[in-house]
Amino acid sequence: MKELIRKVLNEEIENAEIEIEPSDSVVKSICDSKKFCDAQGPITFGQLKALVESAVSKRLMLHVGEGSYKAAIRTLSLFVPQVAVTGLVGSAVRAINKIFRPTITETDSYKTWWGKTILKIFNLAEGDLNPTDPFSKIFFISDGLMNLMNEESKVKFAHHIVNLVSNMPDDEPVPEFFVENELRNWVNQRFLLDPPLQPKTVTESTDEPKESNFYRLVNKFKENFPDELKSKADAIKNFVVNYVKEKGYTIKFLNSCSTGFGGVRTKNQIIICSPSNMHTIGDFLYTIFHEMRHEQQMTEFKEKNPLTDYDLEDFETLYEKYWNMELDADKFGKEMVAKLVIALNIPLDFAKQQFKLSQYIEHYPFMSEMVKGSIKTIIGQIKELKNAGIEFTDIQDHPIVKRHLDKLENFL
Repeated sequence: MKELIRKVLNEEIENAEIEIEPSDSVVKSICDSKKFCDAQGPITFGQLKALVESAVSKRLMLHVGEGSYKAAIRTLSLFVPQVAVTGLVGSAVRAINKIFRPTITETDSYKTWWGKTILKIFNLAEGDLNPTDPFSKIFFISDGLMNLMNEESKVKFAHHIVNLVSNMPDDEPVPEFFVENELRNWVNQRFLLDPPLQPKTVTESTDEPKESNFYRLVNKFKENFPDELKSKADAIKNFVVNYVKEKGYTIKFLNSCSTGFGGVRTKNQIIICSPSNMHTIGDFLYTIFHEMRHEQQMTEFKEKNPLTDYDLEDFETLYEKYWNMELDADKFGKEMVAKLVIALNIPLDFAKQQFKLSQYIEHYPFMSEMVKGSIKTIIGQIKELKNAGIEFTDIQDHPIVKRHLDKLENFL
């Protein structure tokens, strides 16, 4: 009979359709942190570091306050006889909590209104205030992984994030899923998960075509155009797109980079660096045409590449060629911006504001000595790479560019 009962029970369990509902606390945590992140918007590594450090401090104060409350409800009756009865009641509730709490939390009863109310009374008597964890608000984790971690692990992960972002440029935007993927990687290494949790990636919607990075950036500058001139921004978009397609150039976009320059031409593509940080559409257009001129120098004019086709030991000859190519690209970039302003009949007063070039670009032809120092440093580094047996065939093999290649996005 015992074996028959066991068999029937096993069959019922196997055939039952058990629906596992998400934890309410996990759902609330995800929703709260998502609202916070949506309201905050994109942040930089410097802002992330400040937020985490603030949350760590706030969390410490919350737990100090909870500890003080626990100590108070246990010792107050010793010093204030009038509340001795209250202390006895509290002690009785705590004793009842030890006995009856499992009957609530380990059954469906805790989901009912009265079950939740009793648990709150138990928590109050025990001194468990359950303050909102600040980490749940600043770390937007799209699943319940953070909720599974104990308090010690949460704090260690927060310190891990602070140490990690301390090595990042403060003004560099935090990539999407950065914290979540760091959490997964941290959990994989700390708890030796097998198979490991895989990193999350951005999934693009196929319902409608994604706006190109170039269009998005021009539209950002377009916001500064008055209504009667907004069509001029659209004309600029069309001109640049047609120009690039006609030439057959490959242009890539790098949302954030710490290279020290606004663009670079490599053997595989033209890279535009951090265009979102450019102050005017004039700087933006100048950078595009400046780098396209370098591509034209290499592919159409068949000029030699100073960094690869010249003797690195003869720096003066090498730099003279490099600087002449820079002056040509500088002149071309400025002429193309001026031609667009004139061809589109853009009012002069408006052009002086929105097509104005930065002081650095404006005075670039007079910065030969400063640029020379930078190129001398790069040449020295190229020599070190070659002496170490590392192949160098183009500037994209240099670490200052190479480390960004896996982050490139299409420009058009």
